[in-house]
Formats: sequence, structure tokens, C-alpha cells
Amino acid sequence: MPLRTRNELRERGDRRARVLAVFHDPDTVLRLDPGLIARLHGLTPTEALLAASLAQGLSLAEFAATRGCTEQTARTHLKRVLDKMGVRRQSELVRVLLGSAALHLARH
Repeated sequence: MPLRTRNELRERGDRRARVLAVFHDPDTVLRLDPGLIARLHGLTPTEALLAASLAQGLSLAEFAATRGCTEQTARTHLKRVLDKMGVRRQSELVRVLLGSAALHLARH
């Protein structure tokens, strides 16, 4: 995955880094850190929780039910997340988050 010029990995580590390679064990349960997602992508805590939930396999309806909000409210949050992260589809959002999974796992 190409690293953007202003990526936290480049700013904290080697500024010459250009790509991030991620290896994933499908038998391992992935837990994304919503706090880290919020910081990396400029999301609110609720937006980051929604993004992490979708990347972990929850549907928009399931997220809404767990948060006690309507599906329309969750959809509004999703639209903001997509806009802030510069992606157009939910599948792209998940790809970006799972592609940066090493960042999330490195914090635990």
C-alpha cells in the first residue's frame, strides 16, 4: 500500500518510506483501535468506531442497533467518514483500514 506524504509512519519513522506491506493471518481476530483510526484519519470518536466496526464485519444496521441509533443516523456518519477519508465506497473504506492494520496492531 503506498504511503501518503503526510503519513504517521513516515513522520515517526523513516521519512524515505514509500510503501507499507501488511501480512494478515486469517485465523487471527483483528481488533482495530478506534482511537488510533480517529487520530490517523481525522474522524470523531463515533465515526472512528463506525469505521472500525465495518472493517471488523458489522453491517450498518448492526452498528446502529449496538449504538442505539437509527440506520439513517449511522448512514449519515458513514457519509462523513467516506468524505474525510477520501473514499467513495464502504468497500474502499474497509480496504484502507485493513491495509493499515499493522498500525493498529503495533499499538497493542
